[in-house]
Amino acid sequence: MKTTKDKLLNLGECLIQQHGYVGFSYYQLAEQLGIKHAAIHYHFKRKEALGSAIIQQNITRAKASFEKWEPLDDWEKIDAFISIYRPSNDSKRICIIGALGADFINLPTELQADLQQLTTLLWDWLTKVLADGKANKSFYFDGDARTTAMMMCTNMMAGLQLARILGKEKFEHICQALKSSLSK
Repeated sequence: MKTTKDKLLNLGECLIQQHGYVGFSYYQLAEQLGIKHAAIHYHFKRKEALGSAIIQQNITRAKASFEKWEPLDDWEKIDAFISIYRPSNDSKRICIIGALGADFINLPTELQADLQQLTTLLWDWLTKVLADGKANKSFYFDGDARTTAMMMCTNMMAGLQLARILGKEKFEHICQALKSSLSK
């Protein structure tokens, strides 16, 4: 059974992905979970603390996933990378990095630093996957792995936004195009 804190983290993340950081409130959390504001403040005194905990939860999940994916071959790692974004597409949300990135200038400094940490973690992992894949001759792309990783990350984030507007099948087209861009 999920604790109130777990429910707050999960719903908070969903609301950020749907409405952005500045677009959700403790009122929405209390109303949707059927709890009093005091129960939220017991776990997260400020919205910033909840936002930071959500990002830290994503960092923990990402590290666990990267470790689990280590034995996969190069193409399986690319499929695993894409799989990070599929649940958001299925539920018409944008990814947590994209959602918080849109509000970046309005985020508290602590959240900006947390978001930079999460973004760098993902970017570094994907850069290594691409560099290894290029060295193994699994992938063929012009330029360096770091720039290609940045292009792939931004395409996934933008793909989720376009899918919200034009339909979730558009996201799959983008995924296929990204994979094709790594082939001869």
